[in-house]
Amino acid sequence: MKNYFNLVILALVSTVTSAQTTNDTIAIKELLVKEGATWRIGNIEEHASCWMVKPYNTVLVSNTEGQVLDLD
Repeated sequence: MKNYFNLVILALVSTVTSAQTTNDTIAIKELLVKEGATWRIGNIEEHASCWMVKPYNTVLVSNTEGQVLDLD
């Protein structure tokens, strides 16, 4: 009986974890699609809404002169 109970608990945890992973994956894909589309059409406000400023974020930009700019 104890083994059966453990099996049921394991099945429930696996289902919840799987559903959460699927939801996260869908949300990430939707965000990437939005970011790419707003970048291509030049919608600055919507594109900026795809990003969240964090103290460890950095953007590296290289130009044609070989310089690399490190932007936060």
